[in-house]
Amino acid sequence: MPKLDPKLRYLLRHRPDDPAALAASIRLPPADEGLFVLVRCAGQAAGTLRERLGAHMAILAVVEGPQTIVSGLTSLEGARALAGDEVVLGVEAAGQLHGEVDRSCVEAGATAVHQGVPPLRGEDVLIGFIDTGIDLKHPDFRHADGTSRIQFLWDQKAAVGGAPGPGDIGRVYSRQELDDFLAGGGAPVPHQDQQGHGTQIAGVAAGNGRVAHQPQRAGMAPEADLVVVSTPIGPVEVFNPALMVAGLDFMAQCAERMHRPLVINISNGSNRGGHGGESMLEAAVDSLARRPGVVLVKSAGNEHGRGSHAGGRIAQGETLRRRFNSSLQNEEQDILEIWFGGDDRIAVAVQPPGAPEPLPEHFAAPGQVVRFQTQARNAIEIDADGIDAEGTGDVQVMVFIGRGAAGLIQPGDWTLHLRGDHVVDGRFDAWVERYPFGLKPLEQALFVAADADPSRTITVPGTARRIITVGAYVTRVEPGAPPLGELSRNSSRGPTRSGLAKPDLAAPGEVIFAAAPGGGYASGKGSSLAAPHVAGAAALLLQARPRLTCEQVQQLLARSARRDGPASGAPDLSWGAGRLDVRAAVQLAATATFPQVLGPRVVGTRLHWSTAVACTGAVRFNTHQRRMLLGRASGSRASLEAAKEQVVDLAGLPAGHYFCEILAFAVGPHPWRTVDDNLGAHYEVVVP
Repeated sequence: MPKLDPKLRYLLRHRPDDPAALAASIRLPPADEGLFVLVRCAGQAAGTLRERLGAHMAILAVVEGPQTIVSGLTSLEGARALAGDEVVLGVEAAGQLHGEVDRSCVEAGATAVHQGVPPLRGEDVLIGFIDTGIDLKHPDFRHADGTSRIQFLWDQKAAVGGAPGPGDIGRVYSRQELDDFLAGGGAPVPHQDQQGHGTQIAGVAAGNGRVAHQPQRAGMAPEADLVVVSTPIGPVEVFNPALMVAGLDFMAQCAERMHRPLVINISNGSNRGGHGGESMLEAAVDSLARRPGVVLVKSAGNEHGRGSHAGGRIAQGETLRRRFNSSLQNEEQDILEIWFGGDDRIAVAVQPPGAPEPLPEHFAAPGQVVRFQTQARNAIEIDADGIDAEGTGDVQVMVFIGRGAAGLIQPGDWTLHLRGDHVVDGRFDAWVERYPFGLKPLEQALFVAADADPSRTITVPGTARRIITVGAYVTRVEPGAPPLGELSRNSSRGPTRSGLAKPDLAAPGEVIFAAAPGGGYASGKGSSLAAPHVAGAAALLLQARPRLTCEQVQQLLARSARRDGPASGAPDLSWGAGRLDVRAAVQLAATATFPQVLGPRVVGTRLHWSTAVACTGAVRFNTHQRRMLLGRASGSRASLEAAKEQVVDLAGLPAGHYFCEILAFAVGPHPWRTVDDNLGAHYEVVVP
């Protein structure tokens, strides 16, 4: 069924006696009953969708947007039934996301902002964290009188009791309940951050440095209030996208009820998906990021140089090979995901170590599923049935390599074969799905160094169009680390598969001291710890201007970024716009005037609009609306004369139905930009 993603199709084909074990083997998170899924729907009101889809799934959240995303629990038969509903555009099994953690706040300019006139410390702003939890008793997250700075805590693993979470999952604690518990007179709150990842993230963004009166340990926004969603699964940092969408929606609802601006920090990610904004998690993120006063920040990932991605361009009639290594102790399935353009017909095969070249019948062309057993009795399944994957017009191929009748996956170098049967563009990208680092370190298959491509390694959902994605650089040297000021070696690089420039900027991420469970501080490194620097910076900007959008905050941070030292070549696909400088961003925010597109209308082949002040303008377009929504414009036309009234004519383009977005640029030293895509519906122009 084309609306079901490859992992759901895999489960339906195999129909195991133990579905939970098979689901776990293909990196699907456990559920007490059924499967966690995300469902993409055509524009429908949330109430209508809850009633319509509720017969086939237990709904956790509905995030409305250009394409509404529904998160919930269902069965295999429920997934099949959902795919049969005409308003459902796709059903995706929730996979896994993984965690990516004094002087850094001085380096980022926050200390100067805290001491400025007026001082900005995050007051009246909410910062949301969806991570492994938080140390409730840590002084960094409490006021001087001992009360909690946490307004709401949704512990998705807690036993239901009191106020249940959305979908009756876990337990929601209010600030009053937390205060009563901390004062010693209330009901117990058995929440703990066993991994410590979430506590460190929150400490960087919003710790107040109260331990032993150490203000130098304060985070970026030490007076912000917190909303925490704790959603770990298992003994390591593994996160569930369906529960993450529910958590994001929960935090947005909390901010709406409290009439507060909100920053959400996401310091976990995945290699699953097309890395171009296509996934349902990315769609939910982009819908939330459209709201004024809501900013989402994501770590870039730590995939550079690891060998998780390979790519290239294939010619017609050519066969390309990319080797990947399976370790000596690999019991779980290796999963590879390959994406290429829908105009190309590329067949895919895999060759085990020491085996002859694959036979023609072992290649899967678009629209085919191939299954076979190797000489070592491993089970191979190649699902190339992902035509028009996620509505993009592109092709998604999923390769499953299981141990089959053997005890292990055959160790050594395997080879991915790609055969160009019909090639128009030829670009392809392949990612190895991540295995939890801390669970079985030797389970992770990776491309060999000679065949790996370190670009396009930003982890999902950092590849979403509207999220602010953050790389990491060194502010404290340890043995074996890059020199001070250099980009961290593992900090993921862009662009996205759709060609968008990512990361947006870089922030301190190596080595960072921040709050740790138990009431003290600990060191950590990685883009996980770079992202909350930017989340805290966004909170300071929202304190000054609460109605800024995520896109406007991104522009302020990018235009104020430092381009010195190792970052002197920015903007690029490693540093993004450069190093975070929140002091300069706050100064820019004081005077920044973003254009407002007024009265847009289509007259024949012309798009008309006006602005309150003289601006230049442009129109970007594509005949494929879903690609346009992802930022994949096929062309543009500009109006370079500054004026309050603008007209752009698409006459002369090939005949067709064009989906358009309008860009307005302020005139002056900082050409602030506004993009208007009619709330995702686009402006439609027909060229006869």
